[in-house]
Amino acid sequence: FHGRDELLAAIDDLGSAVKLDPDFAEAWVYLSATWLIAPGYHAETEIKAANALTESRLSLKRAEALVPEHPMALSIRAYLMEQDGDFVGALALLEAASKSSAQDSNPMMWRGLLLLRTGYIDEAIAVLENAQKQDPLAGINNGYLAMAYLSAGLYQKAESTARKALSQGWKPSIYVVVYD
Repeated sequence: FHGRDELLAAIDDLGSAVKLDPDFAEAWVYLSATWLIAPGYHAETEIKAANALTESRLSLKRAEALVPEHPMALSIRAYLMEQDGDFVGALALLEAASKSSAQDSNPMMWRGLLLLRTGYIDEAIAVLENAQKQDPLAGINNGYLAMAYLSAGLYQKAESTARKALSQGWKPSIYVVVYD
């Protein structure tokens, strides 16, 4: 999940873990998270988005029963709220999740992405810079920070940050084309 690589294998491994130990809360949380993001990294022929969303919701339900305040569980819930059009609620939940997540920069990064998607570019940059500081070796943090810099017209910062992200193994699932 964290490297956004081999997600289908991660789903299999996490699925095996929860079969062996149905009370393994962390595995349920990351199984839900992996199902949630997998369609963005795999062709529709490999993983159906609707099926992945259903699996994510089922895993989240079990995770929330075990650890309702887990930062990633809150973040997944926020993502689902965003999908339902509740951007304000999603941002509030992501803010709470990012404040309580000392080990995982994903809640902070997801918060920054939501701010970026909703047009709050300066706020997104500040939050994504915090995610990058929280885990400077995560290529995805630098990658999305580069996109925020690009959105703000900070082209040199965007390019150098994107190059850093790529050197850290970031494999963006989307393409950005810029013309000057």
